[in-house]
Amino acid sequence: MRRASTRSRPAWVGPELAWVLATAFVATVVAFFDLKLWRMDPDVPLFDVAGDSSYYLTTIKGVLENGWFLHNPDLGAPFGQDNHDFAIGDVAHYVLVWLLGLVLGDPVVVFNAFFLLCFPLIAVVTYAVLRDLGAARAPALVAGVLFAFLPYHMIRGQQHLFLTSYYEIPLAVWLVAMLAEGRSLFRRGAPRGRMLVVVGACLVVGAGASYYAIFALLVLLTVVPTAAIARRSRAIALQGAMVTVLIAASFALANAPALVYPVVHGANDAVATRQPGESELFGLKLADMVIPRNTHRVDRLARRGQAYYAQTPLRSEGFNPALGSVATLGLVAALLVLLSTGLASATASLRRSRIAVAGAVALMSFLIGTIGGGSALIAYALTPQLRAWNRLALFIAFAALIAVALLLTALGERLRARGRPAWLPPVIAAFVGAVGVYDQTSVLDAPVYPAVAAAWKVDEDFAARMQDRFAAGTKILQLPYMSYPEHGPVHGLGDYDLFTGYLHTKDLRWTYGAVRGRLSDWHGAHQALAPEQLATAAAAAGFGGVYLDRIGYADGGAAAAAALDALAGPGTSGLSADGRLQFFDLRPAAARLAASTTPAERAQLARALLYPVEVGFGDGFSHPELAGQTPFRWTGTDARLTLESSFEGTRDVPFTLQLFGGRAEPSTVTLTLPGGSRRSLQVTDKGRKVNLVLPLDEGEATLRLQTVGPAAPLPPDDVRDLRLRVQDPRVEYAPLQPARLTRYVAAATP
Repeated sequence: MRRASTRSRPAWVGPELAWVLATAFVATVVAFFDLKLWRMDPDVPLFDVAGDSSYYLTTIKGVLENGWFLHNPDLGAPFGQDNHDFAIGDVAHYVLVWLLGLVLGDPVVVFNAFFLLCFPLIAVVTYAVLRDLGAARAPALVAGVLFAFLPYHMIRGQQHLFLTSYYEIPLAVWLVAMLAEGRSLFRRGAPRGRMLVVVGACLVVGAGASYYAIFALLVLLTVVPTAAIARRSRAIALQGAMVTVLIAASFALANAPALVYPVVHGANDAVATRQPGESELFGLKLADMVIPRNTHRVDRLARRGQAYYAQTPLRSEGFNPALGSVATLGLVAALLVLLSTGLASATASLRRSRIAVAGAVALMSFLIGTIGGGSALIAYALTPQLRAWNRLALFIAFAALIAVALLLTALGERLRARGRPAWLPPVIAAFVGAVGVYDQTSVLDAPVYPAVAAAWKVDEDFAARMQDRFAAGTKILQLPYMSYPEHGPVHGLGDYDLFTGYLHTKDLRWTYGAVRGRLSDWHGAHQALAPEQLATAAAAAGFGGVYLDRIGYADGGAAAAAALDALAGPGTSGLSADGRLQFFDLRPAAARLAASTTPAERAQLARALLYPVEVGFGDGFSHPELAGQTPFRWTGTDARLTLESSFEGTRDVPFTLQLFGGRAEPSTVTLTLPGGSRRSLQVTDKGRKVNLVLPLDEGEATLRLQTVGPAAPLPPDDVRDLRLRVQDPRVEYAPLQPARLTRYVAAATP
């Protein structure tokens, strides 16, 4: 018979509440000293705002100003930003952001507060879970603090704000542990309070970070059925299914707007499309977890990490998965107990069985996430959208700390049984905690506060000058063009750097942030235009200013700035103190343009700029290929080009494309235009340029190409039917043609 646990479940009042508060206090103190928080200014971000941290701060500002993060009217001007294609997950975190905003108000203060409050929050949730699993108070406190200060948390900082908010992971592992243990969670007679806590935990796990929610489901679907088989328990399997359904339903409900959006508006393959091979690049590696981080406090250990990082061909996400020495020892212990005890031993103590379950969680997490493991099978057989499998290290770390806490608890009981002083076990636990914190943190964890504050003030002062010059609601054209999201660097300009103006102003409207692949990303269709040409067209469309980030140009923005300065005229420009950012007032240029052109001309120019037609390759087209530097696609006997417009009403659009037959003998191509009219023409392999005028309404239209003629010769291993080669299909925007634009620019220039 299994021996009952010698520990009773905690009552969350009196001394227990004091220990909860002590856990939060210790985590806060560690954060205070590790991050040197006495140097911080709450009105300035802790770390440099660049890359993903700029994205997170932008969405937090959006929540505080607009109520939620999926739509922001001040981004993607003039249409606003619909972020549904990219913002999947993190709903629980945004709820906390919204609540903090009710109290604190300022986006930067909320940004800092959320990051700092997650240290005690993670520690307290960990403490509560470990106490329920039978850990003594001091070991539970120590494990909670160690889990809150994993290298993963400290290395990522505010750059990956919601990935470091992993308070849902202890809840996910707790659910797995209870199920594998065989506790009754939903049966009649189960404590009602516990049932509510279980349901609440499922809701939080499902509504948190999408990565962690899906990881939790995968761990559930591997560990719990294994335990059910080992114990021959239908009840474990049934309850496991119920918990899985609750987490999945929570995920679906929390993300319903983002999940429904592509069904209504069509899928957007231009955003966050991953490739199966990325699961190998960002997979989990044992070495990353157990080798000391390359910024370790001890130079000798840091050099080990640096040597490994310099020589490994797969760097993944660096030492983010590092467990630290205490958790590494806990992992070894958990796996040893799992291998020696298994999940179905009838003679093992409840504590030993729980350590075995922790070992099973760690083992399954590793088998799923490791390079070439379950992650690769999922990427190649199901979906490649999950790529950063190394983040499963958090589940392994928590499982390892379960073993640490329970082993320290067992040691304390043994020492007391041998007559040792009552204060000795807590002192041993505190020593383990101190060693672990020293090992897991680094002297490089603390932000460089003076440099961050100085850079923030430069941007703030520049934005204040823009705020003073431009009225609320003014639309600002941002240059250079950078698509959103995940564009990659443009010279020195990093992803999301163009959010800087928005972050420091209020009620101005910015072009950056329109989602790539949607019609609102009109700017992407006009990248070839010179800055002064684009600015002139923008002035006709009602834009009041230009924001230039000069670091996004090979020449430091000198040519673009000179052209825009000539267009805007004297006294209309402002430059940041570091020479990086510059604005230009377009209103004088707009007035000059209005004096030299008709309203109809300006309306046509604005329409051509803001309502481009998106051309897509539909059914019947093969994959893209290159003829020299020119892209093209082959079709068979029947293919369709899609043309999508957001312009309300009907308009005739000039359209050109190059058509090539398969051989020297002529082929007959029949073009069916939107509206049903047809045109037939002869083409050969020498090619022919075709000029069309397409009548388009708002929405999607189709240009059908039917080909009768000889197929192109193929190599033996190519089985395609290649009848027609289509090259350079594009809309010819008459108002944006060079001659017309040159005249407009001249009219707008003083």
